[in-house]
Amino acid sequence: LRVATVAAAADVPRPVATELEAARASLSHEPARGDLADAAAAGGPARAALEARFPSLVQAVLDAERHAAEDGLWSRFVSNVKSLVMVRRTGEISGDTTKAVIARMEERLKVHNLSGAVNEAGALQGPAAVAAKSWIDDAEARLRTDTLVRELSADVAARLAKAGG
Repeated sequence: LRVATVAAAADVPRPVATELEAARASLSHEPARGDLADAAAAGGPARAALEARFPSLVQAVLDAERHAAEDGLWSRFVSNVKSLVMVRRTGEISGDTTKAVIARMEERLKVHNLSGAVNEAGALQGPAAVAAKSWIDDAEARLRTDTLVRELSADVAARLAKAGG
């Protein structure tokens, strides 16, 4: 039950060190897990929050790439006009362009596949990668926390099975 509380608390955007300590207290034989303690102390964004931030990430990434291509007054003018009307394809677009990568990331997030979106984000380059860094870092932290909570749950289940016979 305490491990379930840690798992539930880990999906909110705040530190969960209190829940982890309560779980440790009730599972006195469970060894300390420094990696989970670090993640619990830091907290992290919830999956839903990461998904909600995605549209603004798309805009920031595309703006960064567009501004990087500007090399003069006329270029900036054309870029600003283009930003007023932005048509972006969605779906499973092949290729390594920023728009294709963003489209595939979006498809992964539609089915709540954060890991897949982060994997796709690895193909972003240059200004697009810089603009996406904060979101990617937060998503990776969320995935690490999820993995550590799953490992803790598996460890506890294995110990209970062993103790039960």
